[in-house]
Amino acid sequence: MGAERQAADVQPPRRGQVKAITVSATAYQYDITGLPLAGQTPDANGRRKQQVYLTIQAESADVYFYFHSTSVTPDLDETAAVAAGSAALTSYAVTHGARIPADHSIEVRIDRTQDKFLTLKGSGAGTCRFWVSSGPGSP
Repeated sequence: MGAERQAADVQPPRRGQVKAITVSATAYQYDITGLPLAGQTPDANGRRKQQVYLTIQAESADVYFYFHSTSVTPDLDETAAVAAGSAALTSYAVTHGARIPADHSIEVRIDRTQDKFLTLKGSGAGTCRFWVSSGPGSP
């Protein structure tokens, strides 16, 4: 029920609630654990509602990204891919990420207890903007 309610309750960006980060051809990791999203930071005991929808927007360049639960060396590589016809599809590569085309946006539902770090990389110079597009929901 929480995810359905959140998906149906898309909210606009509000003053003071948009985070804008420049991107470049170098991958960088950002710790978002202390960032208040929907007015809350994660609760170590898991009592707070910790799932929120984010709208992530790519401006002027493609943005490649992934979320991670622990701090890692940013290893996002937009050129890494499994070769066509390869039978080796037994695991996921840690260097693969998702892509948002330049001047487009997507909505994702994150779990603050798991999605603690955000790794970003651009196809060139640009800006990645994100904001909470729904309030906190139940797990």
